[in-house]
Amino acid sequence: MATVWAYREGAFSRTASTGWSHTINFTSPSDLATQMDAASLRGRVQRLVILAHGNRPGQLLMEGTRLGATSAAVIGRLYAPFLRSDAMLVLMACIAGAGDDGSLFLRRLSTELRGRVIVGFSAYGVIDSSFGGALNPGNVQAAPGQRPVSGARLEPWSPWAKWAHEDVIVRLPADEQESNAGHRCANPNCRGHAATPARGRVPTLPHCRYSDWGHAAVLTGLNP
Repeated sequence: MATVWAYREGAFSRTASTGWSHTINFTSPSDLATQMDAASLRGRVQRLVILAHGNRPGQLLMEGTRLGATSAAVIGRLYAPFLRSDAMLVLMACIAGAGDDGSLFLRRLSTELRGRVIVGFSAYGVIDSSFGGALNPGNVQAAPGQRPVSGARLEPWSPWAKWAHEDVIVRLPADEQESNAGHRCANPNCRGHAATPARGRVPTLPHCRYSDWGHAAVLTGLNP
């Protein structure tokens, strides 16, 4: 089983001690696939993080800001051979998962990569040293409104994460949940949630446990 931190922007170390078995610096979608193939990763990747610019909901700029966004179809075609059937794909790209456009993009990816969990974020992120060495994979700090929040890392279980699986949004970021009537979460039968005391600018709304309303094994194990 492999975990891959793939980055188009920034610079990161290549050491397994950070919890990532492979760290790959890519220049394009096809370049990432070529490098994973060279590393014999076909069918082995349990978690793939793609760090690139987003800057607008529903887009991932894997070839830099001057070229167009990478489509869900291209991502699915290139990376399906490497992802395990129950893998997680994380788009570490500013606001790529935000709003309706972000939801649509994540859902499309989840149909291109059937069975896998797709994660995007409603917030911006900045590479930061608050969690250890700035070059360590995983060190991306949440920056909602482009204002970094001390001690808040962007990761799949952070308050700004949105999850899609099999064309359904199964986890809403707390900042979007706040705008729903009754603070309802992704559970289609949710009766609402009471707001909890604010902690700085970190959203703290609770949500229904997936196991209370869904049955996909990959999600019950992850409990989005």
